Amino acid sequence: MIIDRNEFLRNQKEREARRAAAGDQPRANVSFMALGDGDEAIVRLAPLDWNEIIYFHNETDDWKSRKIACNRTDFKDPLDKCPFCAKKMPLKSRYYVKMIHYTRDENGEVVATEKVWDAPTRYVSVLVDREEEYGPVQDMIFKMKRTGSGQTTTYDFLPMMSKIYNDDVYKKNFGGLENFKALGTLVKELSVDEMKEILGEEIPAPEVRQAAPRKVTY
Repeated sequence: MIIDRNEFLRNQKEREARRAAAGDQPRANVSFMALGDGDEAIVRLAPLDWNEIIYFHNETDDWKSRKIACNRTDFKDPLDKCPFCAKKMPLKSRYYVKMIHYTRDENGEVVATEKVWDAPTRYVSVLVDREEEYGPVQDMIFKMKRTGSGQTTTYDFLPMMSKIYNDDVYKKNFGGLENFKALGTLVKELSVDEMKEILGEEIPAPEVRQAAPRKVTY
């Protein structure tokens, strides 16, 4: 599967406007899925959401790095729409995958924890392949497995038997993740002027338009 940047970013601003109009606030207090080399986890993926594929620039301020959303929503957009692009700052992308992580407590009871996986966008095609082969990912339980470290890291999603991992025990409830949005929380949005200020560029003063003189008739 080829990721079309235009397709995923074209309506980014419109999505945020709809969310604001509906009164929904993005939630940032989520746990992240983190696995080490050789670790495995039993998970259920939320419905695949292309809105959570975010294109951004890394910006460092006072030794802290943060992700700033790219303001260009189309390759045809002029560079001055995103001052970071105009400065040729590298453009990166991540896919924020919502999921439920199932573990067992000291009594052997299944505990469901809502998490977000900060994933490389190359795994979009992996998850799409799983859905095409097994059906909607939210209806499946997978064993998520990490192999390797650094640049050699890979993840796999192995489907588990529904007779063992049934919905009565491994409950399907994504309610707590409904208001999570990576854009605006994990990835900050800035205006053109705010980007220019970070870059130390001069911000033009707003144009003052004088009213035309009134014509008086005697």
